[in-house]
Amino acid sequence: MEELTKEQRQIIEEEIKKEIKKADTFLKPESINKIIQDIIGDIKGKINNKFKCPKNLEEILSSIPQKVYVSLGKEEIKQILKLDFCCFVDNVFYIDSAPKIEPYEHNQNKTAIEEQRIIQCSYDDLLYLFKTYPLIFNHCIFDYKIDKKTPIEQIKKLSFLNCNFKKEVYLNFQECLDSFQMDNCVFEDRVTIKGKFNDNVYFNNSIFKNYADFHECEFEKTANFYGVRFNKTPNFSQAIFRGNLNAVNANLNF
Repeated sequence: MEELTKEQRQIIEEEIKKEIKKADTFLKPESINKIIQDIIGDIKGKINNKFKCPKNLEEILSSIPQKVYVSLGKEEIKQILKLDFCCFVDNVFYIDSAPKIEPYEHNQNKTAIEEQRIIQCSYDDLLYLFKTYPLIFNHCIFDYKIDKKTPIEQIKKLSFLNCNFKKEVYLNFQECLDSFQMDNCVFEDRVTIKGKFNDNVYFNNSIFKNYADFHECEFEKTANFYGVRFNKTPNFSQAIFRGNLNAVNANLNF
């Protein structure tokens, strides 16, 4: 395919606007306009690349829904979490709050480094992201209470890796359609997890310093608690394990 004609560009732009309208985003017009121009720029770049060049206009139009979804998702996540960067890898939005202060010195202010890892958003905005996008949080600190007693519906994928939860966590999932993961995390306060999990669940190498409650959870596949440390007796009463339970090397420090 050669360069876009004026008419083709107009068709593409209208298709992008139509997809954005269907998404019902909270983004302001200036952000939306930038997304439109970025998508058109990406399409032009692929046309100029002989290895990635689309065959025709129909192929370009068929790619627009995914391009709009990814672009809107990254921008909404960045604005809600006040981040400079968010990437989309393997159909998941990846949020990494590793410290940005460089170079690191031994005597550097540890508080300043830790502050960069704190998730900066309201609780309601965080729940909006949970319900809207498949997410992976890495090296993040949550220093406010996460308390959602009414069920969160239709969660696709939600992962927390190497995260620290300073306050109480209460998550109630009506149904989790994809894997749920809280690996290598530290929970300073009480944790309550409720719901039905249709895929594997991971809490590997996490530390529960306070009470952990998993009662009435339904695990359709493998529930992984490898290397977990419970400082208080966890509650698994009436939990249903239809798959395997992996609790190898779990530490019960009570």
